[in-house]
Amino acid sequence: DVGIAEEHAATFCAGLSSGGKIPVFAVYSTFMQRCGDQLLMDVALQGLQTVLAIDRAGFVGDDGPTHHGVFDVSMLSAIPNALVFSPDSLSEIKPCLQRCIAHKGVSAVRYPRGGELSYNRSRYKKANDIFYADFGSPEAAIITYGRLTAECDKAASLCAKGVRVIRMLRIFPLDTETILKLTENFKYILIAEEGIQNGGVAEQLCCTFNTLRPQCKIEIHALCDFTPHGKNDDLLRLTGLSSEKLAEALNNG
Repeated sequence: DVGIAEEHAATFCAGLSSGGKIPVFAVYSTFMQRCGDQLLMDVALQGLQTVLAIDRAGFVGDDGPTHHGVFDVSMLSAIPNALVFSPDSLSEIKPCLQRCIAHKGVSAVRYPRGGELSYNRSRYKKANDIFYADFGSPEAAIITYGRLTAECDKAASLCAKGVRVIRMLRIFPLDTETILKLTENFKYILIAEEGIQNGGVAEQLCCTFNTLRPQCKIEIHALCDFTPHGKNDDLLRLTGLSSEKLAEALNNG
């Protein structure tokens, strides 16, 4: 236990890894931001291994604006050879952690404050580390990951048009090949992310679509500013990530 010295914790993990250990660093998303340099230079650059168990991923409600875990995805995506999972259920955490332990580099399992949200997971099919379900005869797709899947699932059920919901379990490296296959017949795609847009999953996917499928209209619903204090439901509405806001965007897309 190194206390709340996150920078030291990350470098300590590097030391443990260099000695043959497999360190697992349990840390809040917002506090992991403090050790970005150590993860990049002391761990990744040295070819060492550290597993991050990232709690408080996404909105944290009454914990307040300093604790929202919305910057970690963008930060981790800049680390070469990083492996990042964002499970949306408790049952997925253990296998993701096992895959991280087997990864020789920086890896992470990120999960939100509180328990899992409920929706009908049994209707989803699996393609590699991606899950998808069709609501009606799909004309559009919505891509997301983690806890926000429950909102996207509800948005699809509210939508007047057919929608394919696509959930990514592994968010880095991105499986763009599978995503392109699952969206090849759609002219409109909405990417929803409970995180900052700059450098995040949505922006990187948008770059892929603009390069390989420029005729497809892409819309991003992600964060572009700091998020205030508030209940999670209120914050989802405020940031355009609630099921109602997403359904409205899908209908208009």
